Amino acid sequence: VISGLGRRIQSLDGHPIDDIIQTDAAINPGNSGGPLLDSAARAIGMNTAIFSPSGTTAGIGFARPIDTVNRLVPQLIRDGSIERPAIGVYFFRETHLEQFRGRGVEGIPESGVLISEVLPGSSAEKAGLRGTTFDPRRGMIIGDVIVGVEGTPTDTGDDLFRALEKYQVGDSIVLSILREGRALRVTLKLQAGPQANP
Repeated sequence: VISGLGRRIQSLDGHPIDDIIQTDAAINPGNSGGPLLDSAARAIGMNTAIFSPSGTTAGIGFARPIDTVNRLVPQLIRDGSIERPAIGVYFFRETHLEQFRGRGVEGIPESGVLISEVLPGSSAEKAGLRGTTFDPRRGMIIGDVIVGVEGTPTDTGDDLFRALEKYQVGDSIVLSILREGRALRVTLKLQAGPQANP
């Protein structure tokens, strides 16, 4: 039974995975990557995960839609992995931002993606993006806050991941950022992120 469409789950590395099929089909250990079949034995998805409070195979199963699989398989066959577009930064998760606010740190944005670190040699560094730093006298110096990708708002890190997935490695995109309260637009070329399985 298909009990839900368009669901979102988190991958093991924290990336959101959208457009997931929810099913009550049993997914045993080792079944991930196997087909989810309909009653006519047509593959409609690829089994990806199971939520099981008891730790058994009974629970809620999740599968990637076959359209997503068909889009990713040629790259997987060609390269052996999936290239995920990235900009080359680490950012603070919402839980970290809440902790900073609770400690009275000034300048923490209410929305947007606050950069914690810009990776050396990355597209972000080449574009001049700034990470958050700490000065013993001044305290935390807030870095750039990404608030949009090509006009799509990015209120959270998950929003940023979803916005970047619309593009390919090597594409040039425009980021909308806030720097010291000023709105800026920065153009950068997407780089390959960590290798991932679909």
